[in-house]
Amino acid sequence: MTTIADWVQYLGDFAPLQTAASWDNVGLLLGERHRPCNRVLTCLTITPEVVAEAVAESTAMIVSHHPLFFKGIKNLSDNTAEGRLLLPLLRAGIAVYSPHTAFDNCVGGINDGLAHRFGLQNIRPLRPADSPAQCKLVAFVPEADLARVSEAIFAAGGGVIGGYEQCSFRTPGTGTFFGTAGTNPVVGERGRREEVAEVRLEIVVPESKISAAIAALRS
Repeated sequence: MTTIADWVQYLGDFAPLQTAASWDNVGLLLGERHRPCNRVLTCLTITPEVVAEAVAESTAMIVSHHPLFFKGIKNLSDNTAEGRLLLPLLRAGIAVYSPHTAFDNCVGGINDGLAHRFGLQNIRPLRPADSPAQCKLVAFVPEADLARVSEAIFAAGGGVIGGYEQCSFRTPGTGTFFGTAGTNPVVGERGRREEVAEVRLEIVVPESKISAAIAALRS
């Protein structure tokens, strides 16, 4: 007899949950593993219509690409949309499994399939899961200070992309501000609106060095 646990094992082998994004909510989200399962319904997103069909067809398990929920539910009653969705599933004993980004990212999954459809060669992850986390530091800098600020961030470990160093992206624009009585603006005067030529400076920084980069920026 096939059980919910058998399906969980099969789906987990095909789309390992460790390939999912850290913010995602994947795996068996509702249900009892020991229950028998001889009928499965698949969908993109669980809606009231999907729930009604699953109940009417005596479905044992729903495999939904998108998770039922991403954050905690504080009220599971018929007064809430979440409750009206979940209570019929609970009463019918219907399990819910979601692979979501695990299926997006796994070998043979959605992204892999799209790459093959486009005829791509030498397919590999753009951002391997075991690579160090990166942040993007953005600052709006007066043109006169652009060189000093960017050099300080580079010296703190920012701007390294692959084999390249001192990488940044710069977009010119105009910054405006009005200094009130309690301010002491470095540029312009208090009591009037100033318009200053500025540059939006964007630099990639390893997460491990972001504190040092921010300190360099502020200094």
